[in-house]
Amino acid sequence: MISAERRKRIYELALQRGSVSVSELAHELDAAENTIRADLDAMDKEGKLVRSRGGAVLKESGQPALPYSQIRDANMQQKALIAAAAVQFLPESGPVFINAGTTTYQLCLRFSELHKFDLTTNSPEIALYATGRGLDVSLVGGKLIAESMETDGSLDIEMLESVYWDAAFIGLTAIDIEHGITSINIPCSQMEAAVMRNSRLVVGLCDSSKLGRFARARAGDITMLNVLITDSGADPEMIKSIREMGVEVIVAEVEG
Repeated sequence: MISAERRKRIYELALQRGSVSVSELAHELDAAENTIRADLDAMDKEGKLVRSRGGAVLKESGQPALPYSQIRDANMQQKALIAAAAVQFLPESGPVFINAGTTTYQLCLRFSELHKFDLTTNSPEIALYATGRGLDVSLVGGKLIAESMETDGSLDIEMLESVYWDAAFIGLTAIDIEHGITSINIPCSQMEAAVMRNSRLVVGLCDSSKLGRFARARAGDITMLNVLITDSGADPEMIKSIREMGVEVIVAEVEG
């Protein structure tokens, strides 16, 4: 294995684990410990890892997700761009799930007369807008969370496990290589996990401020997504790692 390939693999392992040791890397990569030390020293100088006794740690590990009240009205230009990029995945008919969120609401504002699908959502705001556009809407039941104005799905979790969708659009609370896809609480994470498992196409919508962060409850692995749409502020290394997991990543940018 040449040095570039070896260092790429070291970085992937560090992203998965948060830290790596010289002895473990030497064993897993079938390389001498002095070679691994030289790799870690080089990656420290590049700013990818921080050398520690016996190994290295990520320069920046995942950070906690910011409170919803701080991010609801933030990055609206990026959210609009992400929503515009997501329209191409909206089917004209069939069952569709769209969860609550400011980015997913931006997606709903882009419904056209061609869209005649049956919508399921946990957002009363999205439900009201969609019914006004003439769509049939099922509103997921559960506790209404005052801060984010969404139901947590706790009354309908058994139903969600037995229903299937052609496409699901999930506004992500947080996503991180180590922690995966996380949500604000356990019921919401269970609802999102059930929907992602039962959808033919799962499109994650996530502005770059939510990348590399984690929230309270884990919904699942990043590989539950088929597509992730983010903006140009996203960390290129994280985008690369997610693509290597087999997820299509679209970076929404202003044209021209």
